[in-house]
Amino acid sequence: MNEPLQPKLSSAHDPNTLLIAEDDATLLRVTSLLLRGYGYEVLAARDGQQALDVCREHQGPIDLAVLDLHMPVMNGKDAFEQMKALRPTLRAIMVTGSSDTNHPKGAEGLIHKPFEIDELVRAIRNALDSRALQT
Repeated sequence: MNEPLQPKLSSAHDPNTLLIAEDDATLLRVTSLLLRGYGYEVLAARDGQQALDVCREHQGPIDLAVLDLHMPVMNGKDAFEQMKALRPTLRAIMVTGSSDTNHPKGAEGLIHKPFEIDELVRAIRNALDSRALQT
């Protein structure tokens, strides 16, 4: 049985940094706020180009990207491919509101909108855990 995940109130270690790219401003704001409540540092972008810019300019690590597949300016797939060129170890989870079931090569998975925050947090934790096992 899946029990609800509880937000972390504090963390004894540096938080994982997530880059979230979503063109729906409300969804981006709410998701960012909720993920911060789970103890993550969140970098937010409104489209794939802005996500690529953040990836290029952010001095610290980015542990995982959560990218909407369908965004204006640059879609999530193209953004992820270009971000991987800058940060070869970067992993991503793709999010889509369409019935698409394919995600770009190298992505950790695909989540369909609308989603529950627990579903996203589980996917993030799984991706980060699998990354930790490989390092």
